[in-house]
Amino acid sequence: MGDFDQIDSERLYRHVIELQGVKHPVVSPDALNACADRIAKAMANSGLRVREQRFRVDGFDLDFRNIEGSLGPVDTEASAVLVAHYDTVATTMGANDDATGIAAMLEIARTLAALPSPLPVYFVAVSLEEENPAIWAAERKHARTLGLVDDDTNYMSWSDAKAAAKAKAAAQAAFRGGLAYGEAWQKVLAEGAETIPPALRTLFEAMLPFYEGVTTATAPGYLSRIGSHQWVRSALAEGRRIAFNITLDEIGTCSHEEGSQGKLGGIDLYPLFADSHRVDRERRIADFLLVLADANSGAVGKALMAKARSPGIDLPTAFVHTPMNFQELAKAVPMALNSDHANFWKEGIPSLFLFDSSTGRNHFCHSMADDIRAVDFDHVRGIARAVASLIADRASWPDRL
Repeated sequence: MGDFDQIDSERLYRHVIELQGVKHPVVSPDALNACADRIAKAMANSGLRVREQRFRVDGFDLDFRNIEGSLGPVDTEASAVLVAHYDTVATTMGANDDATGIAAMLEIARTLAALPSPLPVYFVAVSLEEENPAIWAAERKHARTLGLVDDDTNYMSWSDAKAAAKAKAAAQAAFRGGLAYGEAWQKVLAEGAETIPPALRTLFEAMLPFYEGVTTATAPGYLSRIGSHQWVRSALAEGRRIAFNITLDEIGTCSHEEGSQGKLGGIDLYPLFADSHRVDRERRIADFLLVLADANSGAVGKALMAKARSPGIDLPTAFVHTPMNFQELAKAVPMALNSDHANFWKEGIPSLFLFDSSTGRNHFCHSMADDIRAVDFDHVRGIARAVASLIADRASWPDRL
């Protein structure tokens, strides 16, 4: 199938230059829409069929847009689906999270479109991966009314900032530990009766209705990962056949320094590797792509590992293949569901989550330091080449017919 040497680091770089910047549904909706327009234009320029899916979130008066490009006979055959998100949190330039994923997707699309007979593939740039804008806007409104934050949502006092961070971390821990999100917050408020300042308590209590009944299994599509939830639900309702998904999210940070690979959420990743290629475990060098598969996705994960090993690509890669399905992961390891792949796993569709281990090596995630200087574009190029090689090789696809 070739090694897709024509995928270009310079083109990836230029894409990220254009794509980076705050693209938040509340703080910068115009920038979010301009980014969607830019992606649609790039897809069309590569010869893709482009369509737009609009959707809304309850309690927020704005249309959101998923941009879909397609190649090949997607109407009649089971198709590969490549996904990356273009929205950001309010406090980041989003170069790595996730302009790198969008850039890689656009380069893969460009090269696959040039093939004589492209296979059926959807390229989907989704919105609202990061957070629910109705919840974010409500929290900001309450916090400003209470005098807790300024116009940029910075806490007005250090003591409030510390208390809020501590409470939110405790609620997240209780949520991941099995409580529904509303119950987790009720627990935090009860245990912090003497330590949570009154204004913060009022804020957290005001937010409780948003969290009622939300579990780790229902959070994808509600708290975050909303655009991909909308796309998957619509695709299945329309009878589209999906062979597999690959989600690209935070793929660009890479270091060749000893000790640069840390733990992810307190978990040492190395013992979890079912397979790896050119990974320096002893010196813990953070120069590899991390591939995560659930119980239904092992075949496509092994196929990607084969492409990473191919002599023309030779990409440092580690493969984590959990024996659990979506529901089991939601109960045991909900952190494994932290991107758009979760909505494919939820439907039993084979899906790979490709990332750089996020905070396992990148200490600037969701900050303004996540700019283009944080990205290794030769590393992103290698990832794009491996993914393109897999998608172009129909024999490597899992059987979804």
